[in-house]
Amino acid sequence: MQLTATIRTRPADGAKNVDDLEHRDIIGTGPTHDDARADLDGQIPDGWQLLYVRAV
Repeated sequence: MQLTATIRTRPADGAKNVDDLEHRDIIGTGPTHDDARADLDGQIPDGWQLLYVRAV
């Protein structure tokens, strides 16, 4: 199974304009949905947050 996710830098406390944050797409793979999701979660750097996940 393959999942694609969009992540972004975590906004600073009180940030009003989150549109200027850096975004990145990542791909997670595994034999099951849970394995692919764990692969995605392992790729999210500190200071970033998951926006959404899509099955491919």
